[in-house]
Amino acid sequence: MGEYDGTRPAPIAVVGIGCRVPGADGPDAFWRLLTDETCTVRDVPSTRFGRPYEIPGARVRSGLLDDVDRFDAGFFGISPREAAGMDPQQRLFMEAVWEALEDAGQDTSALAGTRTGVWVGTTNVHYWELQQSVGHPDIHASLGAGSRSTTTGRVSFALDVTGPGLSVDTACSSSLTALALACQSLATGESTVAIAGGSQLLLTNTENHGFVDANVFSDNCRFGDAAADGFVFSEGVGAVILKPLARALADGDPVRAVIRGWSVNNDGAGSDTMINPALSGQRQMLELAYEHAGIPLADVDYIEAHGTGTRAGDPVELGAIAAVLGDTRAGRAPLLVGSVKSNIGHTGAAAGVLGLIKTVLALQHRTVPRTLHVTERTPAVDWDAVGMDLPRAGAVPLTAEGRPLTAGVSGFGVSGTNVHVVLTEAGPGAAPAERPAGAERGAAHLLPVSAASPEALRQRLLDLAGHLETDGRSAPLDDLCHTAAVRRAHHDCRAAVVGDAPETLAARLREAAEDASDAGYAGRPRVAFVFSGHGSQWIGMARELMDASPAFSASLIRCDEAVRAETGWSVIDRLTDGTDLVHETVAVVHPVLWAVQVSLAETWRAWGVEPDVVLGHSMGESAAACVAGALSHADAAAVVCRRARLIRDRVAGQGTMSVAALTADEADRLIAELAVDVSVAASNGPRTTVLAGEVEGIEKIKAELDARDVFCRVMKAEAASHCSRMDPLLDELAHELRDLAPRAGTVPIRSTVTGELVDGSGLDAAYWTRNIRGRVHFHEAVLATAEAGETFFVEISPHPVLSKAVQETLADAGLPGTAVGSLLRDQPERETLLAHLGRVYEAGAPVDWTALYGGGRCVPLPAYPWQRESHWVEDLEALPRTYEFRLDEPGTPFLPPPAPGQDSAVVHGPECVEAARAAVARAAGTGDVRLTAADIGEALLVPPGTAPVLRVTVTPGAADGEWAFAVESRTEGAREWTGRARGTASAGRGSGRGSAGHEPPAAVLARCPEHLDGDAFRRRVPAAGALRPVLEEVWLGRGEAVARLRRPAGTEPRPGHPVHPELVRSAYQPALALLPDPSLLSPHLTGFAVTGEATEELWTVCRITEGAGGALALDTVLFDAEGRAVAEAKGMPVGERPADDTEKPEHVSEVSEDGTVVTEHARADGTGGRRAAANTADQGVELTGELRLTDPASGFVIELRGSLRIAAPAPRGEAAPAPVRAAEPLPVAAEARVAPATPVPAPVTPEAPAAAPAEAPAADRPVADRVAEHVAEVLGMRVGRLDVNKPFNRLGMDSLMATELRKRLERELGVALPVARLARGTTTASLARELAAEIPV
Repeated sequence: MGEYDGTRPAPIAVVGIGCRVPGADGPDAFWRLLTDETCTVRDVPSTRFGRPYEIPGARVRSGLLDDVDRFDAGFFGISPREAAGMDPQQRLFMEAVWEALEDAGQDTSALAGTRTGVWVGTTNVHYWELQQSVGHPDIHASLGAGSRSTTTGRVSFALDVTGPGLSVDTACSSSLTALALACQSLATGESTVAIAGGSQLLLTNTENHGFVDANVFSDNCRFGDAAADGFVFSEGVGAVILKPLARALADGDPVRAVIRGWSVNNDGAGSDTMINPALSGQRQMLELAYEHAGIPLADVDYIEAHGTGTRAGDPVELGAIAAVLGDTRAGRAPLLVGSVKSNIGHTGAAAGVLGLIKTVLALQHRTVPRTLHVTERTPAVDWDAVGMDLPRAGAVPLTAEGRPLTAGVSGFGVSGTNVHVVLTEAGPGAAPAERPAGAERGAAHLLPVSAASPEALRQRLLDLAGHLETDGRSAPLDDLCHTAAVRRAHHDCRAAVVGDAPETLAARLREAAEDASDAGYAGRPRVAFVFSGHGSQWIGMARELMDASPAFSASLIRCDEAVRAETGWSVIDRLTDGTDLVHETVAVVHPVLWAVQVSLAETWRAWGVEPDVVLGHSMGESAAACVAGALSHADAAAVVCRRARLIRDRVAGQGTMSVAALTADEADRLIAELAVDVSVAASNGPRTTVLAGEVEGIEKIKAELDARDVFCRVMKAEAASHCSRMDPLLDELAHELRDLAPRAGTVPIRSTVTGELVDGSGLDAAYWTRNIRGRVHFHEAVLATAEAGETFFVEISPHPVLSKAVQETLADAGLPGTAVGSLLRDQPERETLLAHLGRVYEAGAPVDWTALYGGGRCVPLPAYPWQRESHWVEDLEALPRTYEFRLDEPGTPFLPPPAPGQDSAVVHGPECVEAARAAVARAAGTGDVRLTAADIGEALLVPPGTAPVLRVTVTPGAADGEWAFAVESRTEGAREWTGRARGTASAGRGSGRGSAGHEPPAAVLARCPEHLDGDAFRRRVPAAGALRPVLEEVWLGRGEAVARLRRPAGTEPRPGHPVHPELVRSAYQPALALLPDPSLLSPHLTGFAVTGEATEELWTVCRITEGAGGALALDTVLFDAEGRAVAEAKGMPVGERPADDTEKPEHVSEVSEDGTVVTEHARADGTGGRRAAANTADQGVELTGELRLTDPASGFVIELRGSLRIAAPAPRGEAAPAPVRAAEPLPVAAEARVAPATPVPAPVTPEAPAAAPAEAPAADRPVADRVAEHVAEVLGMRVGRLDVNKPFNRLGMDSLMATELRKRLERELGVALPVARLARGTTTASLARELAAEIPV
């Protein structure tokens, strides 16, 4: 069905998915959202990105993405400056594409240079509109946001792919049109891989005005419902990776679904207007698609409709489906029709690809999720008669016999462009071809992990650990490592762990994560194989590798044959028969070591590590020459075997050797000073030298060095190599090696005889006599190798004996590089070798992972952990942010129950301060929040059935962690917001820490002798009768009270709200017994914090404190059952009691149109005079516009822009009035300094700030600092974030920035700087070094 037959397209595989929708990131989260039957559509916020977003007088709903200003620019090598100019639709699409590629198991380095094409649907340029509104956009903004064409270019450039790149705009069918074009390109062979998708963000409310005017918006997309009356516009991004099915199967890619056919057409004039859908056009679209796919209409199981839920759209779409696909299902289950828009709204340009992603997931899971918001099916079609239905009651399983499940996806644009794509499930015929697994044996596996930054590496390690502990536990380790090694890109921050079980790997991943924050960026080092000489052997070596590694075993057999031809005995026998290789003669040990070294080198190569250069120490040079290809196995075996035999037979027992902590020059001087027959045999490190010669001379040197307290150890040597003691065998050795046939090898050799880099063609008999007689210039060879470029030295031996010397050489010379061994004595060989391979990988040296993990199956791994930062046309961190809390949300903590005997709820202080605290916590990204001042305005009355909204606007203060807030409310249908509270807060730095400093309830209880049960308390305090009866016991003392209360039903902790506001209100109740009149309390706080979670039993402590000047205030702390503070409210002012006790307060209340409870407290003040309360305090003058205020006495001038209210200060004990409106950011008054009066008015000059320490003149500052500052400024980043060792092109510097940098540096340093010097590969550090050398001293 639908197979390629020459007349229809070859099947196309969907191999990868990336998406971000409201409420879900990634396909797994998207599927959970669908199966959980979640709708993520919400009322739009009143402001977004610091600008008005709602439509006055209209309720607009949408599905919006969070944090769309944030982007991991560094990951893509984009500078912060350029990122701020990029349309976030491009940024999100780039991230979705990367996630889709990882999901598809595509190593992006392998895609570079291929004919991979990119197609994206995109329609609006909202970000460009924002950029134009704040100034004149630069070229990066013009290209990054003003032109939609650059969206595909961004992806193609980032991946270095050369296929077509098209940005498509057919309105709401854009992404599905893009996908159809991608399929067409694959079908013609124009592209080999296709990336297709769409991206839509609604950064401004531009379109919403028109949609509101046209009355096409609704509260949800109710596709298929009889009451469907409009849609909601939403945000989303999706990308899919497509390949011809045959190629995907051959490549072993995971096939999620198969595209069998598609069609694209236009309605033409098939409807009365261009923007109305046409039945004829949609019918033709469906007929063409299934004819193209070659699939019988009766085989279609599901249609993912365009499905917006509009009055005009639904009847036409359902009618077309019924006309083409209806009446084809006699005796079978009905054709299911649904729409993802019921979950997330209409995502416009991304709608088609997100519908396709939902359909692919449905086919994979063989389940169609429920379509939401359907109460009664629309009568536009006769559902039962045509054999169609909506999955309206719940998810519906899909079944098919003898064929794969089939589905179609539709997309329609207001332009009239219609698209339909036909898919089938992957099915058993679409399983990837079996890929041969590696022949390696052994339980241990190496898992490589990488990321673009240390922070991302740490998170990726933790994500993988969690995956191995949960979903990934059942995946075979070789598949897991195959996916991580072969099917992922390898970034600059790396870690590798070894383990033999999921739990072992998970534990080691977590250990690695602890050190990941200190991980540097991997370099690009060359690899040097170092073959050590005598001394690395141990009994039992190589036995495990003979069994576990086919490469090692095959090489060892070959070496064994070469040694057997020379000696008559078997290397393999000596390794396995228990021969004491530690004390055996060199005539046995050296051939065995040679065979093991050559085989270890072959294992490294089989595992993907190729040497760029080889070095050999003494006898190790024979193995180096063999591995380099300069000597055949037979010739190399002849060298090592005959050399060792002659040592045993001719010079054994003549002289000895020692190692001393001396430089080679120091050793030469000491030998001359002591006049002994000793030579420097080998220079191993900067202060590690091997000596050889007569026994008496070696002992004399040791005694001298012991006296000087210098390390010296005499070695157990069979003979004294590399000195005159070798002279007796030189002629015979030269004669025995006369038939050697050295040749130019494939790998350069750094000779330790001459110190030169050679090709090996000169390694004749004369060379090998020098090798055994002359000094080993190992230190010099290592130094020369390292000076040629960063090098990773791998010691090829059973146990490292030279790695420490190499590391000391590098450190002494200040050169980059690392040294590791291969095996370790008595340690598991395969696991050890894998661990050292991990070290090579971590350093950044090239590893061909297909050698070790080429076979295997691609399995799911966690997505890349983006390290996003805000990049915006404005500094969003400095802009106000708004957070809204609807009071009709189920379970909201902001709607208290009505007081006894009342119908309406009253929202006041506790709700306002908790809303402010929660908003600041969300803005600051921490729950560690303390309100440092709060002025509470009038209460909000909420009658039954109404749905007011609390809005909190938070504005960053001048100092980090400081915030100002304003709480407002608006009732349904009202246009204006009414102020309820305002104040300040601090976040972080322990602002909201718990019990410290709070006296526990038990201690206060001891000072409160009067005890009342709850009923007695309420009889004694009539005002408590209007409050919830939650106090069970109360203890009263002098100015303080303690109470025990039980948490009422409905006040349990909620996410983000550990202490319900109603509990804060209840905590104040004991204070009513301490005051003669509740009206003495003023709605103001100097501190409020939530520091823990409310338990079922709670304690509250209320205390009246006296501050400076005798001012009284009420402090309240709420404790849990264990005596830990969970909330505190401090500093509520307590006013003075009226002088005339006979004059009682008068309470006059009324409810305004906006729900405000306006209450006047008219009472006598301390002098007996009458004063008005909150309403009169609000009187004053409000000035709006540009203001210039001048003090004629002092000449002090203040210039303001905005609004200014001038009013008399409220007397002590009264609340400051809440603002009437707070749509604009709230000004924070600075502390004013008042100058004393002077006889003659004169201008007062503001006091100058203290002088900062004088900076050094620019010319005296290091060139590196000056260059780094200019580079950072050009890139738009802080200099502290600049990686001076990363090439400019990988930092995101383009040609325009390079030109700007050139001009800056020429002005700063006075040198000529051609732009070519800033090209690919140049780093900040390298440029600074070059310029420093050019500046005249």
